[in-house]
Amino acid sequence: MLGASRWSGQTRRRGQQQLRRRRRDTARAVRPARRARVRTAAAYDYGRAVNFVRWVVGARYFEPEELVDAVLTVSKRARSAYDSWEDYSAADTLGRVLRFDEESFGHFYESALVPQRLLAEDPDSLWRTIPFR
Repeated sequence: MLGASRWSGQTRRRGQQQLRRRRRDTARAVRPARRARVRTAAAYDYGRAVNFVRWVVGARYFEPEELVDAVLTVSKRARSAYDSWEDYSAADTLGRVLRFDEESFGHFYESALVPQRLLAEDPDSLWRTIPFR
């Protein structure tokens, strides 16, 4: 049958439960002060988009001012999808886990925690001095 899943219902349910658990655990690790819910991992894609703009400018295909609108568009989408820097960061971390850590909490997950905790807890950090919205 065209489009039929090769996974059994039980395997799919287990995978969905594991994904929900990972989202919950990631959100807790990144935002220990309040309960988090990661609704989408699009933050990872938004970060990639901005990096792509940086690479294009670095390769001198465009001047920085030619791509300001692209970065502002990504920023607008991120701000509409997330409520805070912490929400954005939890989603970005989940995206990294899904992309690089073979859906387990490995190196990319662990390497994201320290800077995120510093940004969340330091009163002089960018998260505390630059409003998300």
